[in-house]
Amino acid sequence: MDLSVPLSHLPAAAQLAVADVLAERDRQRQRFNLNHDKAMGTNDWVALLTRHNGLAVNDGGSEALDRFRKQMVRVAATALAAIETMDRARPLAGKPFDLGVQHGTEGREK
Repeated sequence: MDLSVPLSHLPAAAQLAVADVLAERDRQRQRFNLNHDKAMGTNDWVALLTRHNGLAVNDGGSEALDRFRKQMVRVAATALAAIETMDRARPLAGKPFDLGVQHGTEGREK
């Protein structure tokens, strides 16, 4: 898997979103160490993701879209942390994880 591919092929909005998610993930790494992440089980990760999703709920306030985006960035960065933690616990030798589905067929029976 080539991780050196630039994100320049993505639309500008996607580049910004990915940059913000990676920046948030870096902030999380500074705040929480690997032992913190390692101690989290799958239910803990789901609870944390659910919390950030809940904080994104629009209450009609003027800052609702900013809060929504901020929490979605946190959701994405936290999901990345969960994936990193699971991959460290079960090394995949640099291979993409097989999700068991073909792209474009999700939700359809084979």
